[in-house]
Amino acid sequence: MMKSIFEKSRETLTTYRDWWNDLQLRHLDQLNQTEQLASHFNVSKHQGVISQWKELQKDYKTYSTEVIAVCRTDSFSDCQFS
Repeated sequence: MMKSIFEKSRETLTTYRDWWNDLQLRHLDQLNQTEQLASHFNVSKHQGVISQWKELQKDYKTYSTEVIAVCRTDSFSDCQFS
């Protein structure tokens, strides 16, 4: 049976909410680590923080690409992404 547009929208919004919550927690953790680095510079820890920021950037780009692809489908042709 085909899912209704509302069920698909709910699933999409739930996925987005979960992704956003995870990203927010990871971002707050990164900010905390960055503040600690500013006061107690440590080269090995510095490299780990940089790696985590790069991973967050990659995850955001991947997610953005997927959202754009969903927006281009007929079901979501009126959605806006900027």
